[in-house]
Amino acid sequence: VDDELYINNHLIGVRNVEEGCDYTLKSKTKGVADGVFGYVYINTLTIPEGVHSISQEAFGDCSIVNLILPKSLYYLGKYNLNSYNVDYIFYMGSEDDWSYIERCDKNQVYEEKTIHFGTTEHTLEWREAYPPTTASEGLRQHKCIVCDYVDEFETIPMLSGFNFISNN
Repeated sequence: VDDELYINNHLIGVRNVEEGCDYTLKSKTKGVADGVFGYVYINTLTIPEGVHSISQEAFGDCSIVNLILPKSLYYLGKYNLNSYNVDYIFYMGSEDDWSYIERCDKNQVYEEKTIHFGTTEHTLEWREAYPPTTASEGLRQHKCIVCDYVDEFETIPMLSGFNFISNN
């Protein structure tokens, strides 16, 4: 991307980010500076393996649906994972690896977030949300077993009524 500005492999600025895009930083990136991503909506932001630090508010003012963080990360500045700006977090390391990352607001926002460990995708399975009855259809959801994400709904046909046979 030609609209990225780097100093010594540290991203210090981006511009012309297309709204709703999937955005991946260059593989040579080692760090992300304060306030790099401004007021922009990004579907998926991928921070590549090799990035060691993300400064405070690097993407504190933008809206990100899916944030993919590398196992190489060891510093994550405050105000990056606020509940209002990042919907889903995917960390390429384990839960144990995550515990070693220096996180500035560790006891505030991060405890409220569900983190997917070792994957870049939701782990989906079909679950019955509402069982069908003889009076109404039911509903199944293709839902992530880690968080509340649902990617698809499916109706379950209404149960057939009982036919009673009278001996009269």
